[in-house]
Amino acid sequence: MRRVLFLAVLIWFGSTVLFSAVITKIALVPLSKTTILPGDRFSFSVTATYDDGKQKDIKSTSSKFKSLFSLELDGCSSHKGKIFVHKIRPADNKFSVNVVLKDNKALNTSLERVVDYFTDIKIKYEPTSIELGQKKLLTLDCKANTGDHIYIDQNSSTRKWEWFNIKTSKGSSFENGWLIISGDVKDFDCDTVRFSLHPIKADSVSEKASFTINYSKLFKADFNGPHGEEGKKGSNPKSNGGVGGDGATGAEGVDGKNLIVRLSLHECNRNLIKVEIEDTLAKAVSCFIINKNGGELDIYCNGGDGGDGGQGSDGKKGKNAGKKTEAQDGGDGGNGGHGGHGGHGGSVTIYSALNTSPYVELIKVVNRGGKAGKGGKKGKGKSGGKGNLSFADAHEGKDGTNGDAGKDGEDGGEPEIITQKIELNW
Repeated sequence: MRRVLFLAVLIWFGSTVLFSAVITKIALVPLSKTTILPGDRFSFSVTATYDDGKQKDIKSTSSKFKSLFSLELDGCSSHKGKIFVHKIRPADNKFSVNVVLKDNKALNTSLERVVDYFTDIKIKYEPTSIELGQKKLLTLDCKANTGDHIYIDQNSSTRKWEWFNIKTSKGSSFENGWLIISGDVKDFDCDTVRFSLHPIKADSVSEKASFTINYSKLFKADFNGPHGEEGKKGSNPKSNGGVGGDGATGAEGVDGKNLIVRLSLHECNRNLIKVEIEDTLAKAVSCFIINKNGGELDIYCNGGDGGDGGQGSDGKKGKNAGKKTEAQDGGDGGNGGHGGHGGHGGSVTIYSALNTSPYVELIKVVNRGGKAGKGGKKGKGKSGGKGNLSFADAHEGKDGTNGDAGKDGEDGGEPEIITQKIELNW
């Protein structure tokens, strides 16, 4: 039986080899892609005609294509059946693909194409103003010489953005459709961010855009002292008749920062005012820019609020009388913790150049003292144990006392304003 089966398979295989259809003609299927740009990629198909008259389209990405055909390429390369057009254009601005049948090298078909290019580029975006630290979305509408419009945005592949040389001005960068703006005013030469692009190695067409940083708004600078933490609650007694634990005192609020503020006009735009704020203790400097027309800066250096005192815990109930033991007195409640004092408001000195002194009013200082922490609530005394015929009832525990509130912090007072020559070197 096995011998018969083996012979049948052998006969079938031999007939398949001897009588399989032979390819007599090959032709490239016209590309559906009308525009091919430098760095572009695409797949294609070959129509194979067999000696029995049948035809079959074979995709360049298929394993059958790889087994039947070889490729001769110029101005491009291939990977897994896809054609990659070189980013750098050849001298004649063309690329070619020649498909050769491995079993009969006389049969071949070829594609020669001019690499397309852009005739117009438009950058699209919403408003022309930008904010510090913002990411701004840009999209491109690119018209090719074929008439096709190619739209490129943040969802487009990286290679499409790589069609272009892209430049951004100081303080900004670009990544796949997003113009990324620094949050540090010292990173910019002035109040404008510039963006430009043009296709790599080729076309004279280019496009650019500029964006004005929005300094005509309210900025806030936070130099407040942290609030004090709330005092912990007193510990609960573990045994019967135990005294409740006292609540802890709330932490004091931290004082607001003492600050020196300096003002000078911006060298590139006389409508802009540079503001430098120095934390005198930490020797740290923060920088802002505000526009004389609509810009404001609020500086907060309030004292932190004092933490509330912790609550005293309740005492624990006394044990009842036994046969030979008296009833146990109830435990006293713990005292409430005192509230923490509020921190004082920071003091502020403003140094202004003569030409910026009319605009000191654009800076508002808020330096109030922190609020006092509330006293913790007292713990309650618990009842004593019950007596019996032999022993009297025990005494009830006493309540603790409420904690005292802390003191409010003092306000920092009006800022001192001094006019003198100021130069800010950033």
